[in-house]
Amino acid sequence: MFQLWIEAEMKRELCPIGFFNECFGGSEGPSLAAAVRTSMAVEQDKMVSYLDQGKLFACIMGMARDVLSPEHEVAGCGERHILTDGVWAWPAFLSYYVMTYHIELPIELWDHARRNKWTVPADVDVTELTLA
Repeated sequence: MFQLWIEAEMKRELCPIGFFNECFGGSEGPSLAAAVRTSMAVEQDKMVSYLDQGKLFACIMGMARDVLSPEHEVAGCGERHILTDGVWAWPAFLSYYVMTYHIELPIELWDHARRNKWTVPADVDVTELTLA
C-alpha cells in the first residue's frame, strides 16, 4: 500500500483540455458550445495535426458522437481515448472539434505546441503521468 502511494506521488500531473461537459455526460468541464468560434485560428491546421499526434494515455470504450451536430454520427476518428504530449491531456476527438468548429483552446497550449515545433515529443513515457 505504501509503495503505491509513493509511486502515485512521483507521477507528473497532466493539464486537461477539451473535456467538455456535453461530451462527457454532464461532467463539470467547460461548455463545448461556448468554445465554438466563427473563424479558424491562424495556425489551426498545425494545432489539429499536433493534437492528432498525441500519445495514447488511456483507452475509453465507446464512440464519440458529434454533440453539436447530431446528423454527424461520429466525431472525427470516433475514438474516446485520451491522448497526451507529456504536459497536456485531451480526448482523441478534440482535433475534430478544433477543425470543424474552430474550438478555442488556451493560449498556453498554443505556446507549448509552438515551442515543440508542432511535433509531439517521441519520448513521452505515459507511465510517469497521471490525470486527476
